[in-house]
Amino acid sequence: MNTQGIRRCIDNETIRWCDALQQADIPLLLKMFSPNAEILTGCGTVIRRKEGIEAWLRKTLLSRGPLDMRIETIAFWHMGTLACQHNRFTFSVQLRGRRTASRSGESIVMWEKQHDDCWKIRWDIELTQLRSVQVPKESTPAG
Repeated sequence: MNTQGIRRCIDNETIRWCDALQQADIPLLLKMFSPNAEILTGCGTVIRRKEGIEAWLRKTLLSRGPLDMRIETIAFWHMGTLACQHNRFTFSVQLRGRRTASRSGESIVMWEKQHDDCWKIRWDIELTQLRSVQVPKESTPAG
């Protein structure tokens, strides 16, 4: 399959991802991850393997409710059995009994081709808050 075909396939999976978040469909969301998948959240938390991802999704979606997610792919490339999306995202959530919260940012999603020729998420890395971490400047001795 050429890059355009892979891109179409992954674009369709991205639409399924957004729909599953809207429905809070945890089983469908889990099917989209490879067995060794990892998520790096914007606050720096690493979530490993499907078991950890399931617990995180349950906690997130059950405490907040379904997410209305919009994703725009900024860049896409693939190398053999890996494909990479650089995305802009926006989501909003109706907090249970409270106001609507929203956030936007960027992410890198690495997809891995499986033995059955399906593409599944291997790494999902949110860049938004990671970029805003301030690294102290090195001090220079007064001269």
